Amino acid sequence: LTIHMDEELRALAFNTLQALMLDFPDWREDVLSGFVYFIVREVTDVHPTLLDNAVKMLVQLINQWKQAAQMHNKNQDSQHGVANGASHPPPLERSPYSSVFHVVEGFALVILCSSRPATRRLAVSVLREIRALFALLEIPKGDDELAIDVMDRLSPSILESFIHLTGADQ
Repeated sequence: LTIHMDEELRALAFNTLQALMLDFPDWREDVLSGFVYFIVREVTDVHPTLLDNAVKMLVQLINQWKQAAQMHNKNQDSQHGVANGASHPPPLERSPYSSVFHVVEGFALVILCSSRPATRRLAVSVLREIRALFALLEIPKGDDELAIDVMDRLSPSILESFIHLTGADQ
């Protein structure tokens, strides 16, 4: 329904997804991965406006998860008395969310290959939001590295290896 012709129906469907992200922590992974799979299967790049709107919705769903995590962290801080010197409990060794983050990052990398600049900007927004959520959830890096971190690290060397192929005007 998020791509239905009726504007009111689209808004209601998306509000429902946002409510699931905010109010039901157990469903966040399923909502996010399900929405990404829906975009991949049902929203093609033949309709660039639909694709851009779907990616914007994805960014908003990630933001909803971030807001819920921030509220949860504030509640835990007030309950545990962080101001009194207590510290956060150690984070988990392996994040239960890493698979959904990889799915979203993979989708963003595919969208980053789009020929439309607006769509590429949205893909970068998705990657940034995933990084912010990753940090907010205090997930240890471990063996997994976020795609945007790899891109940030390797971009200078890739640019250096191809700079001699471009002209002065480029």
